[in-house]
Amino acid sequence: MAHPATDFRIHRALQFNEVEWRNVVERLITRFHLEPASAKQLVNRFFEHFLAPLEPFWFRHPMLSAEYNRLVGSICEVHGADSITLEKISRLPLGPFSVVHQLRLNLVPTLKSFEEERSVTACRPDLSVSIFGSTYKIASAMQVVLWRLLSMFVAIALAVPFMGCLLYALFVFIIFLESPTELTITALNDGPIGLALLCFMVGVAGLFGRAVKNTVQKIREISARKSG
Repeated sequence: MAHPATDFRIHRALQFNEVEWRNVVERLITRFHLEPASAKQLVNRFFEHFLAPLEPFWFRHPMLSAEYNRLVGSICEVHGADSITLEKISRLPLGPFSVVHQLRLNLVPTLKSFEEERSVTACRPDLSVSIFGSTYKIASAMQVVLWRLLSMFVAIALAVPFMGCLLYALFVFIIFLESPTELTITALNDGPIGLALLCFMVGVAGLFGRAVKNTVQKIREISARKSG
């Protein structure tokens, strides 16, 4: 009775931020003799493709380039695997709502003939979005484009009433700056005006806090890339 061949290949699944990118860059330099600037540029280009929300690139290129084959091979070597799955979960803001975007990228490098231009990486993307409690699988580049268009239209539809409320709140806040005492008394006796003023102040405070957080995070990412 014939038995199926045993697959001894090692596979690992990692979150994108769990990858030891500094070691990957070093492996590209020592293993494939890339210049440090070229190695960092290759990694940064991969970052741009992977981190972009609803990116059709992975569906359009089921067989990646020789450069990416070396990059994925370096990731596998650093993490002691023959193939790798990279994962990320992010949120796309759509006005007051958001879409949860999940990408699982299964990458199988050609582990032989890395130096040959015909060496390529097999890429199998698993992309899904969750909105209003429902999850939808995306299986082609065309579906990615359609979801992008849908997201844009939904964002516009949600933004119109939101912008109307924002402009009303801004108008109330401007009056508050001119006549704080009078408007405070009015706001205590008029629910919509009081709510508009409160929401605007809370929103400004929230935006300021998010801006500070994003700035600090961006500075850390730039420092990590330069040190990597």
